[in-house]
Amino acid sequence: MHTTTFTPWCMVAVTGDRARNFLQGQLTADIDKIDAKQALPFCYCNKKGRVITLGWVLCWHGSYALLLPKAHLSHCLDKIALVAKLSRITLQPQDDMTLWVTHQPNTTTGTCQQHNTMHSMALFEHGNLALCLTPNASEAEPSPALTHDAWQAHCIQHGWPLLDTPHLEAFTPQMLNAIELGM
Repeated sequence: MHTTTFTPWCMVAVTGDRARNFLQGQLTADIDKIDAKQALPFCYCNKKGRVITLGWVLCWHGSYALLLPKAHLSHCLDKIALVAKLSRITLQPQDDMTLWVTHQPNTTTGTCQQHNTMHSMALFEHGNLALCLTPNASEAEPSPALTHDAWQAHCIQHGWPLLDTPHLEAFTPQMLNAIELGM
């Protein structure tokens, strides 16, 4: 199994009694389609419909989690903080989690699996990469072999948009092919 630590991405836990309704109103993903074994790609947009960030939303310990680029985290949390506070929702970056990518053939996009403390999620249709989440210092991941450049090439090959910080809030989901990706 070839892996690489997925340091450019992070996880944010979304908790509160109205977390589902909050996410349904803030993200482009249909939250009703998420269950313990299914994650969905999403865009989070500003009031003009421009993409602030994109990533995956999944069920996490009885609530939800967002997986998004670390470079977008501060900007995203600044934008969503007031709405979250008014909705009595807590957004908590999970610094105790390690995200890594592994080759995992024959998986369906968005399928989540759990093995002990490791969660894995297939990322792309017809692809062979999965994102894995493990608590820091729990299960040892295999030695890294997949480069960050290989990860970016795989994203491009499967149509996944890569947004760098200067381009946040410059594009609509349609401009990024997000509709075709199910966002």
